[in-house]
Amino acid sequence: MTPSQALRLFHTVRHLRPVQVLYRARYVLLPHARINVHIDGAVRPATFDRLPATFASSPDEYLGDKLFRFLNRDGDLNGGWNNPQYERLWLYNLHYFNYLNQSTRNHHAHSLGRLIDAWIVANPVGMGAGWEPYPLSLRIVNWIKWGSTGQPMTSVALTSLYVQARYLAQRLEYHLLGNHLFANAKALVCAGLFFDTPEASCWLATGLAILRRELPRQVLEDGGHIELSPMYHAIFIEDLLDIVNLATCIGTHRRCADAENCLSLARKPLPRMMQWLRTMTHPDGEIVQFNDAAFGIARPYAVLAKYAGRLALEVQPASYRPPLTTLDASGYVRAECGDYVAFLDVARVGPDYLPGHAHADTLTFELSLHGQRLIIDAGTSTYVADEQRMIERGTSAHNTVTYQAQNSSDVWSAFRVGRRAYPIDIDMRAQTHRGRSRRADNSGTPRTGEAVSLGAIDRATWSISAAHTGYAHLPGSIIHRRTWHGDEETLLIVDRLERPDGRTIADLQGTFATLRFAAHIDLIESAAGHVIGSADGKVVCHVTHTGSAAHIVNDFHYPRFGVKVPCKVLRLSFLHATLVTRLSFRTQA
Repeated sequence: MTPSQALRLFHTVRHLRPVQVLYRARYVLLPHARINVHIDGAVRPATFDRLPATFASSPDEYLGDKLFRFLNRDGDLNGGWNNPQYERLWLYNLHYFNYLNQSTRNHHAHSLGRLIDAWIVANPVGMGAGWEPYPLSLRIVNWIKWGSTGQPMTSVALTSLYVQARYLAQRLEYHLLGNHLFANAKALVCAGLFFDTPEASCWLATGLAILRRELPRQVLEDGGHIELSPMYHAIFIEDLLDIVNLATCIGTHRRCADAENCLSLARKPLPRMMQWLRTMTHPDGEIVQFNDAAFGIARPYAVLAKYAGRLALEVQPASYRPPLTTLDASGYVRAECGDYVAFLDVARVGPDYLPGHAHADTLTFELSLHGQRLIIDAGTSTYVADEQRMIERGTSAHNTVTYQAQNSSDVWSAFRVGRRAYPIDIDMRAQTHRGRSRRADNSGTPRTGEAVSLGAIDRATWSISAAHTGYAHLPGSIIHRRTWHGDEETLLIVDRLERPDGRTIADLQGTFATLRFAAHIDLIESAAGHVIGSADGKVVCHVTHTGSAAHIVNDFHYPRFGVKVPCKVLRLSFLHATLVTRLSFRTQA
């Protein structure tokens, strides 16, 4: 190991919690749980009342005749359940059994039931990808959903499900924490509700204990999930709704207190989390693609809102948004002004002990205009630890500033972060057209989850400024400072690179700001040096810039796993330490 590699590893592991280190060592020394697969007597599920609501349907992943489509790649079972020709995430999806809940499940009911039997035969206890704790957790829940909706389960399937829950109880992912541990807890809770045995009661107690401890840690004060990925946030919401659904339908004659505990724990954070997701949803109904986020994995806000409604959970209806809606615990801002909506990232990359789904994207933003995406982040198409994964996590894939071709946070491998950027000097304010300024509160920091409202005014302006320390370790201790100024017709972005000693930054090679445009937008550089963005031949915005040289680059957007779509990127290379970029939406000018 070289000194630079050792330093990277140090910055990666120094933030880990003791429990993560302890369980990592434990699972390295004991890679497989040793459990008793013998069960005394027949395994029977508990008595369930009718489900109060149908589950949210999964995408149609099972195509029939043992053919599947995961991550936009088709495959089959000809090479078995652990075929090495498929990437690990594809195999995980195969083992999740989400397709038991797809919209066409009734059409494929007989084949899906046989797939359960085939999985049991081909996957002995502890062998293969399906026994890793995360896919194991999802499969347990999906089989329980299948059984709780009246689909027949053989005694062999019920016994296997019981053994799977027993195995999971010995392999909880304390070495990872975050959404993985929550998924483990959900599976134990569901299995504990589904089976009526003393051992199942222990699973339920363990799952509830994890929920009591983890929900306050993982759900931030503003309702955001601690890993700061809108995709995983939406998955988390569906998990909570599933717990409410299953806990509600359990027979009222048994375990009333346990069921009520489940309901109370799962219901409490849902209103805040739903509001957060609504705030972080573009007008097209899909999520903002900050950090690891891809379309088609989690259910959109509208689908989750309907699911919550079927469970009689109150969901705040859509309403007018004031100029700034701030999610200060998360570090995200929604600015809605005129015909555009901008989403700004002034957040940490994630919790220091769990930045696995983070990108080096500090001070990036996305923007929709007239209900369509205009400025986009690159997205996420893969979890394979390869060059493509590095590209998608890197700073240049986001709408922020890259200094000397360096990433603002040291993302490496598939889910690792070494030295990371921290946001500083955050200031948010809004103004009336008469110039009356109002900050979010006296300190300039918005109250949790509150919007900065200006009441009824003719013209609104807003301003967000922040800096980050991601380049402070480089010679000169460089700080990147960005300010967004917006009104109904214009978005002005001012980027400054500063040295604490005030000296001039001499070397700006490899230093540029990125603006990535949606696939339907074409970019043309005018004779005056302006960049014109058009859709279907109609001008939608003008981009002017000072202190930079503009280059239009052919690149890609990665909206979904396994998908890349050509798009245009405007790269603005710094000529001086200050770069000013103006996006004008008044296209007749």
